[in-house]
Amino acid sequence: MAAYGRSSNGAVDGIIMGNIVHNDNYEDGDGNEVPYTEIDQEGYLAKLGWNINPDNRLELSHRREQMSGDIGFRPNLIGTYGDQTIFDTETTQDTTNLAYQGYDIGGVYALDIDANAFYSKTDDERKQIDNLSARIPDPLNSEAETTGANLSVTYPVTDAHRLVTGINYRDSKISADAYTVGTGEEEKEEYGVFAEMRWDFDPILLTTGVRYDHYDIINNTEQNLSDGMVSPSIAATWFVNNNLSLNASWSQAIQSPKLYESLILALANGDQHSFADDLEAGKAQNAEIGIEWMGDNGFMAGASVFDQRFKDYINTYDTVQANQGELKNQGYELNLGYKNNGIKAYLGMSHNDPELNGEYYGYALDVVPTGDKYVASVSYQFDDPQLEIGVKHRHMDEYQYREADETEDRTMPKYWVTDVFANWQPFNNDSLSLNAGINNIADKMYYNQSNFRSTRFTDLTNWNAERGREYRVGINYKF
Repeated sequence: MAAYGRSSNGAVDGIIMGNIVHNDNYEDGDGNEVPYTEIDQEGYLAKLGWNINPDNRLELSHRREQMSGDIGFRPNLIGTYGDQTIFDTETTQDTTNLAYQGYDIGGVYALDIDANAFYSKTDDERKQIDNLSARIPDPLNSEAETTGANLSVTYPVTDAHRLVTGINYRDSKISADAYTVGTGEEEKEEYGVFAEMRWDFDPILLTTGVRYDHYDIINNTEQNLSDGMVSPSIAATWFVNNNLSLNASWSQAIQSPKLYESLILALANGDQHSFADDLEAGKAQNAEIGIEWMGDNGFMAGASVFDQRFKDYINTYDTVQANQGELKNQGYELNLGYKNNGIKAYLGMSHNDPELNGEYYGYALDVVPTGDKYVASVSYQFDDPQLEIGVKHRHMDEYQYREADETEDRTMPKYWVTDVFANWQPFNNDSLSLNAGINNIADKMYYNQSNFRSTRFTDLTNWNAERGREYRVGINYKF
C-alpha cells in the first residue's frame, strides 16, 4: 500500500508506503512441513522532499522493518531440524536518512553535490521456548547501531572531463544485554576519502581514481586494532561502434576485521571472539575485462572474465579472526538476450572457482559464490489484453568442498528450479495490476547451496530444505 502527494507548486512532495506479510510454515518438495518457518513481517516508509529551487533538493525519510516469529538461534546456518534452541523472536530496524542534492552550484564550471547522513538501529529480542539451553542467556536481547555520512562533489574540469571527490564515514556499535566475558560491546569506526577523474576521450571513457580507507575497531575483550591503506583504481570503456563496446578495470581495496553479530556477544567465554596477535588488514585486488554487444535486430550478448585476490585474507576460524593466507576467485559470466515484438528472452551463466591457499574450504568460504550457475527466462507481452506470461529457470551444478583438517572432498548436490508467472493490467495502464505465479512448479526437493558448509552438519537433514511448489497471487493498485 502506498500514498503519494505533491503541493500545488511542486515544491514539496511526500510518499508513505507500508506492507504486511504473513508466512505460514512452508512445505518442502517432499511435502514435509518445515517447522519454525512461520514469520510475520511489516515494513513502513515515509519520505518528505523539498525542492528549494530547481537546483537544490532536500529529502528526509524514515523506514521501519519488523520481523517476528518462533525461529532457531541460527536458522540461516544449520536449519531447525537439529538441536537448535528455538526463540520467540522480535526484530525491529529503524533507519532515518537526510539527503541533499545540489546541481550547477557556483558559476560557469558549477559543482554538483550529493550528500546524506543516516542513523540506523536494530533491536533483537529473544526468549527461549523449545530445545532450552543453559549455555544461552534467556532472554537473549541485543542491539546494533550505525551512524554514517557520505559526501561527493563533482567538478566539471572541462566540458568533457569530470573530477569527483568525496568522503565516507561510518560508526558501528553492537551490544548484548546478557554477557559473561568482556564488555558486552564492540565498536568499529571507518572513514574513507577519494578522488576520481572521469575522462571522456570519445569513443573511450577512462576513469582513474585513488582512495584512502582507515578503520579503528575495539572488540568485546578490548583488543584495539587500527590501520589504513591507499587504493588506486582504473577502468576504461571503448565504444567500438553503436553496437559493440569493450571494457576493462582494475581496483584495490582494504579488508578490515569485522564486528561479530550482536547476539553472539552473549555467548562469549574465555578468549573467544578475539583477534589473532598478528592480525593485519587484508588487501583485495579485482581485475575484470568484458565485452557487450547490442544488435539492431533485438539480440544482445555479453561476456566478462574476472580475477579476485585477497592477500592476508581475514577469516574467522574457531572464533578467532586471523590472516589465513591468499584467497583467489577466478571466473566468468556469459549472457545472451533477445527483446522484440513482445518477446523477451534471457540466458545467463556464471562460474566461480574460489580457493584459499589452493583448496576450497567450506567453512572459510561459505559466503563466496561457488561453481556453475545457469539462469534462463522467456516471456511474451500481449498488447490487448495487456498481459505478460513467462517462465524462469535456474540451475546450480554440484561442487566439492572440504574443511581445513580434512583430506577428502564432500559434495554439495546440484538442483534446478522452475517458476511461471503472469502479470495482467486490465485497464491497459499501471493503475491496477494483477499478478500470479507458481514458484518451483515441479515441486523439487532441494537444499540451497548457500547454506552453512560445515562438516559438523554434513547430513542435509540438519538443514532446512527450500520451499516446494508455492502459489502466489498479488494485486497492486495506484491512486
